[in-house]
Amino acid sequence: MIARHDLSLATRRHLARPGLTILLVLTLALGIGANVAIFSIVKAVLLESVPFRHGDRLAYLGEWSEEIPSMSVSWPNFVDWRERQRSFEAIAPHRYQTMNLTGDGRAEQLTTVWTSADLFPGVLRVDPQVGRFFDAAHDQPGRGAVAVVSHRFWQRRLGGSDAAIGRTLTLDGDPYEVVGVLPPGTVYPLWNDRVDVWLPIGHFTDLPFLGRRDNHPGMYVTARLAPGIDHAAAEADMRRVAAELAAEYPDANEGHSVSYAQLGARMTRDVKPALFVLSGAVLLVLVLACVNVANLLLARGARRAREMAVRSAIGAGAWQIVRQLLVESFVLALLSGVVGVAVAFGALRLLLGWIDPEALPVVGTPEIDLPVLGFALAVSLLTGVVFGLAPAAQALRRDVVDALREGAKGSEGGARQRVRSLLVAAQVALALVLLVGAFLFLRSFANLLDADLGIDPRGVLAADVVLSESEFADAEDRAAFYDALRGRVATLPGVESATLALPLFGGWQTSVVPEGWSEDDAMAADITRVAPDYAATMGLRLERGRMLDAGDTAEARQVVVIDSTFAETAWPGEDPLGKRVGWRRDEDPAVVVGVVNHVKNYGVAEESRIELYVPMAQAPHRYATVLLKTSLAQPEALVPQVEAELAALSSSVPLARPRTVERMVGQSLLADRLLAQLLGAFGAVALLLSALGLYGILAYHVAQRRREIGIRVALGAGARDLLRLVVGQGLVLTGAGLGAGLAVVWMVVPLVRSQLYGVPPRDPVVLGTVVILMLAVACLAAIVPLRRARRVDPAVVLRED
Repeated sequence: MIARHDLSLATRRHLARPGLTILLVLTLALGIGANVAIFSIVKAVLLESVPFRHGDRLAYLGEWSEEIPSMSVSWPNFVDWRERQRSFEAIAPHRYQTMNLTGDGRAEQLTTVWTSADLFPGVLRVDPQVGRFFDAAHDQPGRGAVAVVSHRFWQRRLGGSDAAIGRTLTLDGDPYEVVGVLPPGTVYPLWNDRVDVWLPIGHFTDLPFLGRRDNHPGMYVTARLAPGIDHAAAEADMRRVAAELAAEYPDANEGHSVSYAQLGARMTRDVKPALFVLSGAVLLVLVLACVNVANLLLARGARRAREMAVRSAIGAGAWQIVRQLLVESFVLALLSGVVGVAVAFGALRLLLGWIDPEALPVVGTPEIDLPVLGFALAVSLLTGVVFGLAPAAQALRRDVVDALREGAKGSEGGARQRVRSLLVAAQVALALVLLVGAFLFLRSFANLLDADLGIDPRGVLAADVVLSESEFADAEDRAAFYDALRGRVATLPGVESATLALPLFGGWQTSVVPEGWSEDDAMAADITRVAPDYAATMGLRLERGRMLDAGDTAEARQVVVIDSTFAETAWPGEDPLGKRVGWRRDEDPAVVVGVVNHVKNYGVAEESRIELYVPMAQAPHRYATVLLKTSLAQPEALVPQVEAELAALSSSVPLARPRTVERMVGQSLLADRLLAQLLGAFGAVALLLSALGLYGILAYHVAQRRREIGIRVALGAGARDLLRLVVGQGLVLTGAGLGAGLAVVWMVVPLVRSQLYGVPPRDPVVLGTVVILMLAVACLAAIVPLRRARRVDPAVVLRED
C-alpha cells in the first residue's frame, strides 16, 4: 500500500528542484498529449464510424467484375438479391440523386437518396424524430410520392416544426409529401451529411434506366445480418446468388459477382492505413519521452545514491526505497497527464483545423470525452511504470557500501553508466525510426505535389447545375440550354474559356470494345461527356486529331476522343484516328477523332482507368458541371455573375457547390499533407529529445570524470585528446543507436510501401540524410560538455583531491 507520507515526500522531492520537474513534466506531457489527440481521432474514425445499433452486423455490397471490382448494382439484380438471399434480416438499396427544390423560397439544389422502406427501421434501426418513415406500400411504382428529410434540412428549410409533416416539397417539378424527420446526427449512406431528403426508390422503378439489368446506375446496398449468421457465411450466400444470376442472365451478368465488405471496414478503408502510421509514430514519441525521462531520473538517482544508502543503513528496506521511487514516478506521471490533456485539447483543435471534415468518415466531431480521458489516465499510469522502472531497478541492485563509497567520491558506478548509455542509444534508435518515416512521407508528398495530373487546375471555377425533368424533358431542350448557358458565361469579364462536363472527375465506368477486339476482351473505361472548349478550359493536351467542337451535335455522327493510354492499349503502333469504339450492344460505335493525354482522375497516387470523351450535345443529361477558365486571382468572385446569367435562362435551375478545381485537387492531397506534416513534427520532437539525451549523458559524463580530466590535462592531454574523450563517446553512443535503428527501419518500412508515392521505403537518400543529420546533432550535443571539459583547471582539481 502507498502511504500518505510517500505521496507527501514525493511531492516535496519534485518541488525541491522545480526546473528539473518542469522539464520532466513538459517532456512527458508532449508525448501524452500527442497520443491523446491522435487517439481521439482514431476512436471517432475506427471505433465509432458506424453510429448505428450493432453496427458490426452491417454489410456494404456492390457488384464485382474483373474490370470494375466495386461496381454499382442494377435494380433488377437487387430485386433478385432481396428475394433469393438467406443471410440478411433486412436489405436496402441507396442511390444518390441531385434534385432541384422549387416552390416556396428560393430554388435550391438538394442531395437526395433513393432507398427502400427497409433502410431505416430494418437495416439501420433508426426511429424517426418526428412523423414516420415510408413503408412497403410506398416502394411500389407510382405510389411513393413521399419524403423523409434530415434533421438539419427540417430546421433549416422547414422551420423545425411538427407542422412540417404533411408539407409538400416540389423536387424536379414533382410534389412529395413530407412524412418524417430523421433524428439529429443520422448520416447515411456512408458519412455524407449533405443528404437532405430520402425518397422511396420504388417510386422511380418504372424509369427505363433503372429497369435495365445491364445498367449500373450508381446504386449500392446495405444489409443487416440475420441472427446466427456471420459475415463470411453471408458473403458466401451472396456469391451463390450472383452465380445463379450470371447463369440465368449471361448477357448482363456473365463474369459478375458480389463485392462484400463490413460497413465499418468499407467506411474507413481510405484512412485506416494513414491512422495506423500516425498511431505508431505518436506511440514512438511517447516511448522516446519516457526513455528521456528515465535517463534524467537515473541521473538524479545517481546524485541521490548516498541518500538511499544512508536510508538503507538506518533500516529502510529495499521495497520501501523502490516504492518511494515508484511513487515519485507516478506523481510525475499524473501531473504530466493533467498537463498532457491540456496539450491534447490544443493539439486536437489544431488538427481539426487542418483536416477537411469530408476527409474523415465520422459523424460529428472527434472530441476528448470520458473514454478519451480514461485513455489519458491509463497512458499516464503506464508511463509512470515505464520510466520509473530503471531507477527502481537500480535501487534494488544498489549495494549500500558501494553506494556510500561512490557517494563520497562523487562518482557513479559502471552499471548505472551502462544503463544510461543504453537508454541514450535507444533514444537515438527511436529518433532515427521516426525521422526516416518523416523524411519518407515528406518526399512522398513532394512527389505528389510535383506529379502531372494531366490537367491544369489553376484558375478554373466549377459549379453544378441540374435541370428538372418536367421543364427539360427533351434532349434537344437540354442541349439548347447548355449551349446558351455556355455562351453567356464565356463572355463574362475575366473568363478565358467556358465549357461543361459530366462528371467532372472519374467519368462513368463502363466496358468498351475497341475496333478489332472481341466483346469477351472488353476494356474497363471512364466516359465523360463534355461540351466544346473542354480541352482549353481544363488544360488537356491534344496529341493527335481534334477535340470535340460545336459541330458534334445530336444530328452528327457519333464521335469520341480517347486518351493516350487507350490508344496505346487498344491499337499499339497504329493510327487510332478513324478507329471505332463500341460500348453498348444497342448503340452504334463511335469514331475516334482525337487523342489527348491521360488524366489521373482519382488522385495523383491512384491508378485511373482509360478515359473517353464524348460530346455532351449527343447525349445531354439533366445535370452537368459548368467550368470557367479565368484570369482572376479569385475565381469565386465570378459566382454572382454566373448565378445571374443562369437565372436569366431559368429561375428553377440553381447554381450549386461553386468551388475551384485547384481546391478540389488540394483536397485530394489533404490526408497526405497532414500525414507528412505530423510525421515531420514528430520527427523534429524525436530529434530534439535524442539531442537532449545525448547532451545530458555527455554533460554528466564530464561532471563525473572531472578529476580524471584534470589529471589527464596535467599529464599533457591536449584539445584533441579531450575532443576524442567527449565527442568520441557521443559518437559511439550515436553509432550504436543508429545501428539498432537502421536494423528496425530495414524490417519495418516495407510495411508502409503502399502509403508512399515515388519513393522506395528503403530509400538510400533518406537513410543517408537521416544518418548524417543524427551524427551532426550528436556533435552539436557534445559542444557544451566539451567546453566544460576544456575549462577544467588541473590545479583546482588536484587541490580538491
